[in-house]
Amino acid sequence: MKVRFVVDERSIDLNGLTSTDGLEVIESLLERVEDALNEGYGTCFDDELFSIPLVSRRSFWELCDPASPVYLPPEIRQRAAATFGRMQRWYEVNDVQLPSVDVSVDGGAVETTASIAGVNGGGKMCQMAA
Repeated sequence: MKVRFVVDERSIDLNGLTSTDGLEVIESLLERVEDALNEGYGTCFDDELFSIPLVSRRSFWELCDPASPVYLPPEIRQRAAATFGRMQRWYEVNDVQLPSVDVSVDGGAVETTASIAGVNGGGKMCQMAA
């Protein structure tokens, strides 16, 4: 059995959190990913993780701006870059063929979400949510 962990880019919502609480969410996500990588599990993400808004229409790397409601200090930026640099992206994974990335969770609106489609349709995978 092959297990692969997947970062669910749609589960990260920092709106309404203080900068400290939002930073804790990001650090917790990084810890989970690092644990999976260090244990030798396949771990991947979709590039959309870095383009969707996480807080106040700001994407992940836009949290590097000191004016951001949730600010990523330099040491967390470096950690994130190193961690995500060790991971595969969906398009690099050869053994998973997704029939469709349009999904609906609990009867909600249909979204294009590769990570959820992979967890639900791509076989034995686990989802990493923030």
